[in-house]
Amino acid sequence: MASLSSVKFVWENLTELDLAPLRDEALQDVNIALAGKPGSGRSDLADHMRRDPANPRMVSHTPVMLVDLEETESLPGIDLVIIIVNPDKGNGSQHRDIADRLLNRGQKVLIFINNYANMEHPSLLEPWKVWDTRAIVYGTVNNLQTLHDSFVPAVVAMLPEILPALARSFPLFRVQVANKLINETCISNSAYSFSTGLAEMIPMLGIPLTVADIFVLTKMQAFMVYKVGLALGLSTNWQDYVVEFGGVLGGGFLWRQAARSLVGLIPVYGIIPKVAIAYAGTYVVGHVILRWYLTGKHLSRAEMGALFKEAMLKGREAAGRITRRKPKSTQTNKKIRPPRVKLRLPGRRKRDPSEADTREDLDQ
Repeated sequence: MASLSSVKFVWENLTELDLAPLRDEALQDVNIALAGKPGSGRSDLADHMRRDPANPRMVSHTPVMLVDLEETESLPGIDLVIIIVNPDKGNGSQHRDIADRLLNRGQKVLIFINNYANMEHPSLLEPWKVWDTRAIVYGTVNNLQTLHDSFVPAVVAMLPEILPALARSFPLFRVQVANKLINETCISNSAYSFSTGLAEMIPMLGIPLTVADIFVLTKMQAFMVYKVGLALGLSTNWQDYVVEFGGVLGGGFLWRQAARSLVGLIPVYGIIPKVAIAYAGTYVVGHVILRWYLTGKHLSRAEMGALFKEAMLKGREAAGRITRRKPKSTQTNKKIRPPRVKLRLPGRRKRDPSEADTREDLDQ
């Protein structure tokens, strides 16, 4: 297990990292325009975007541009235009023409077909039948299930480069963005753990795990904690995270140390539990932050144990996927024999005793 001195070493180095780029990324403006006719539902959608249904206490006052369809032609610096179509209030051809013009200018556009379940004239959807299904949402603006299942994933997929800022500005997206950031870091730490585990298992490489390897994993985990916190609207001061979550971060570090020892105890098969624990430790740390955001409380010892069991199940699944994707050369030590090739020699000659038989050479 990790000594207190090694944990202290890691934390002292983490405080020297430049976290300003992460902070600046999360604090940048996110400009979204909601376009539609009066009564289309654009005001209601703007209100939902500023609230987190999973945590009603979280409400933002981020400005959203509410514009008529014709005004979309002159919108500078917009990250995303969401065109809200209410089919029962008229033909959608105008909406489609404007959306096409925006796309041709390189603008990101999402279509929200509002009141889809209650529409009386399905033929009004004709203009959208050839539209990219990934950029169109069917549902009801005031239905939270529609927003959670369809609208939020669509917006997240369209703005991958500004996710922390999107979630910090608009609480509706916070939980999904946080889960995405946590999952990405879990996979990255697992892949790194797998690569260093393979190095340990091949003596000729001579690359043992060192404190530097652990530092890489811990740094990635620390970045995750800060990015998730920023996305959830928490403090921009890194020291606040150390005070609030230092205990669980130290626990994640110890789990990775335990994973490291497994490879030595079980030389070949130890790689899978090692990767699983690297995943689980990162998963636990991320979800401790998320659950604190949702409830305002720290997890009890029993809740931490249940969370770790959940994380280990996911970690084993991830480890299995990673190990199945490893190169074939690491899966088998069998010697690959070249195919037998029958050579046609130009003529007979006396063979020198020092020469090997051609077929024997090829068989070897």
